[in-house]
Amino acid sequence: MGALPLLLMDMWLNKRQTTLKIYGLAYTLEKAKTLLAIYNWESWQGMFPVDFLTVSAETKQEIIHAKELSISVAPVKHLVPTVGVRISFVEIHKTFVYSCDTEPCKGLDQLATGADLLIQEAAGPAKGHTSPEEAGDIANKAGVKELVLIHYDAGRTEADLLSRVSSKFTGKVSLAKDLLFFE
Repeated sequence: MGALPLLLMDMWLNKRQTTLKIYGLAYTLEKAKTLLAIYNWESWQGMFPVDFLTVSAETKQEIIHAKELSISVAPVKHLVPTVGVRISFVEIHKTFVYSCDTEPCKGLDQLATGADLLIQEAAGPAKGHTSPEEAGDIANKAGVKELVLIHYDAGRTEADLLSRVSSKFTGKVSLAKDLLFFE
């Protein structure tokens, strides 16, 4: 969220005119507006419109449905209100899910079901987080084709992390790294 003022400024400097829609939980949007208020962004000459759109904190919700793609969010379980995201590319029949920080929960299960790619945080078995084994279990139960661990314990070796996941999931698994590319 810290980069939001810079994003808006860059769009403004590039003469954006169309409305920017920012989706989020009420809690998150409140914090974003507070941050943006520091910059007095609404008074910038020629500022484009920004719509802050609240998503459900209770159930899975489709927020964008277009010919090319569909985006859904669902509440997940972290230390602060958080949503996971599911993006389906309609024309190429590919779906990926980003868990965000969360412990295993119903919302994540709903998002991950049948996904081609699940990008799952695996910081460890702490409140609001997922262990590598739990990530593997989530991917297995959801029928995910490929699992990528992100936000994992950098103190563990890649072999150890992958071994922990493979005890629960036999599909393709990798660790997220800078400039990782997916097809």
